[in-house]
Amino acid sequence: QSTLDQLLVIQGGPGTGKTAIALHRISWLLYNHQDRLAPEDCLVIGPNPTFPRYINAVLPGLGDRDVSYRDLRGLGPLKSHGHPEPPATARLKGEARIASLLRNGLWQRVGFPDRTERLTIGAESLGPSFSREEITAEVQRQSERHYNAGRVGFRQYLQIESQKRARAGVEVSTSAVENALERVWPQATPASFLRDFLGSRDRLLAAAENVVPEFTVADIRLLHRPAAEKVSNERWADADVGLLDELDQLINGRPETYMHIVVD
Repeated sequence: QSTLDQLLVIQGGPGTGKTAIALHRISWLLYNHQDRLAPEDCLVIGPNPTFPRYINAVLPGLGDRDVSYRDLRGLGPLKSHGHPEPPATARLKGEARIASLLRNGLWQRVGFPDRTERLTIGAESLGPSFSREEITAEVQRQSERHYNAGRVGFRQYLQIESQKRARAGVEVSTSAVENALERVWPQATPASFLRDFLGSRDRLLAAAENVVPEFTVADIRLLHRPAAEKVSNERWADADVGLLDELDQLINGRPETYMHIVVD
């Protein structure tokens, strides 16, 4: 009879019915709080992939469908491969400051290209171009959103402005805009970024600046590891799932959320 907003802990030895009670608890809440809670607002988390398959018939049997089931290694955008790593590395990846490190590393990829004074759209020197100040100002404006939304906004800016600046009768090609976009605002996925980030000591050190509590050289050494040749070949450790999940929000925006979660 505990309220919806209360944290409830069920304790007992193996085989004492903890899981059954937890699932009946969800059913009870769905029945008594229909105005606040829907089945799709609920998530059941189990220790391994076998667990959801074992219990996912219980709630439908009680008349409650559309509840989500996940195992611990499947909570992020990518599943863990169980790749072994030192306990100290896993602990470090679980610290709150790692979120600042990832954010810094991601946004440090965005900016006006080095060793050039103007960004030209297309191969010709007479093509429409932008100054460092213009690009920096627009990047700053678009950076108020998540990474991919900002990238879309910056692409639109390049498309519109480059066509305005093009010579009369000249159509600016999509490929030229995309090439310029990639130079300033590279495409990124959680997996591709994390592979490259952990694989580069220089990127880790640069991103660690101004993070509090600060990262030591020993911390960076724990995080640094050789990158796989391809993203698809990267083997993720359990602690990487949390980093991939954080990056998914930074890159793609707020992920799916739940109002009521049961952890078994």
